[in-house]
Amino acid sequence: MSAARRAWIVALWLLALAAAALQIARSPLSTDLSAFLPRSVEPQQRVLVEQIEDGAPARTLLVAIEGGSAAQRAAASRALAAALRASGRFAQVGNGERAGYA
Repeated sequence: MSAARRAWIVALWLLALAAAALQIARSPLSTDLSAFLPRSVEPQQRVLVEQIEDGAPARTLLVAIEGGSAAQRAAASRALAAALRASGRFAQVGNGERAGYA
């Protein structure tokens, strides 16, 4: 393969890479789960969509802890939950415990 041909291949590859980067940069990104639901006019469905957009599901964050033994993961989970509760930045921190729930 000649040097000129390799240069063309590299140039085409870089052009394709730039086009892909431009497309990704211009693509809208939404983390709103209600975007996957149908737009409805029925009042019951509208309430459900509003709850998903603004209710507890919209403010829920799930975290997974991996690695180590089961005991180490449980200890890390309890320590993380305690630190999040102590920060005062969260209205509720659930860690599988039943205490504190009405």
